Amino acid sequence: MIFCGDSWLYSYTKSKIRGFTGRDIEHGRSIPEMYGGDNICHAKRRANNAEILKQVVDSDGACIVFQTDPLRDTFIDYNTKKKPTHLEFEEKFNPKGEFGLMDVVKDRLELFYSKLSNYDVFLMSGSSKVDVELAEKYNLKYIEGSVTEILIGEFEDTPLFDYHYTIKNHEYLSKTFPQYRSRDQKQIIETVGKKNLLWGEYPELFSNRHATEQGNEIFVTYLTNRY
Repeated sequence: MIFCGDSWLYSYTKSKIRGFTGRDIEHGRSIPEMYGGDNICHAKRRANNAEILKQVVDSDGACIVFQTDPLRDTFIDYNTKKKPTHLEFEEKFNPKGEFGLMDVVKDRLELFYSKLSNYDVFLMSGSSKVDVELAEKYNLKYIEGSVTEILIGEFEDTPLFDYHYTIKNHEYLSKTFPQYRSRDQKQIIETVGKKNLLWGEYPELFSNRHATEQGNEIFVTYLTNRY
């Protein structure tokens, strides 16, 4: 099998270095390794969906695709020091009226899915929840449950990944687009924050911003028992 995506295809633990405990480091087997067999993994840390699409295009065969936060394809280079260059979709987000964060998400995921529909892919929710309506619109095979939902079981996930990164985009949109509905985004932002806080309540399953090896083992067992 060929795996494409971002850092959520790997397992992590919290750094124990003083001053860097908020950082995650790779630790343990990856999801492709847990599946067994002669798998290929093209996933890269900090990849956006434009780069994940490139992974698919460059692959020779069917791909299991873990989508990432669609805001990574939009306005802000989310980590300019560690990733000064990155791929972008040629088609830019161009709002034609009032809009909110989830309108941006829908626009970027629809673009991503429309391009994925030209390939043999199986779409999964790692850090970012699959949009079922759009996946079905473009006849994509998918698993609806995200890693967070499968491991915790009491949370309705979101395509957005990180509270602080979402806030940065929210602030940028508020300053840049007069038609952005900044006052209506509180619940969306709070949901992302709740997800990040939930990860902290399950340290055996999650590090700071990724699943641990134990968490990924449960996720892979769930998938292999059902698909």
